[in-house]
Amino acid sequence: NTLPADVEDSYNAASVYVFVKDPNELFVKVGAMGTILQTQKYRPITIKCLVTDPSAQVTLWTKTPEKQIIADGSEVTYDKTVGFTLYNPTPRNNGPHMCKATVGNNTVESQAFILFVFGEAQMPYPKVKTSSPLVTEGETFQLTCEVRGP
Repeated sequence: NTLPADVEDSYNAASVYVFVKDPNELFVKVGAMGTILQTQKYRPITIKCLVTDPSAQVTLWTKTPEKQIIADGSEVTYDKTVGFTLYNPTPRNNGPHMCKATVGNNTVESQAFILFVFGEAQMPYPKVKTSSPLVTEGETFQLTCEVRGP
């Protein structure tokens, strides 16, 4: 976490993610503690299914029963440098999960990630902003709607 002398704070810093292709390992190894994931209900959590090959097609699965979780871009997203993020997990997401990565005809399963969603958190709340507090008929305005967890 050391910044170069010419960078005043982390807000102005940048980072680079480097893929190191390994023909024997398609997934980046995660320590044992990184496979047990805990969060409160409705608090986002990330499953770090990171691959060594940027061309890999990666999917997320529950193990019991085995079923694919679709990264729909809103409830679940996938970024090859971060992993899968579940934005509003509930206890129904509890249990073992795994990722599958495919390059060409080769499909590999990741180690299991055990997810525990616990506690009672408040439901996510909406936040609405307008570009103007008063608008008349025919006038253009901007309406921004955001939903955030507690």
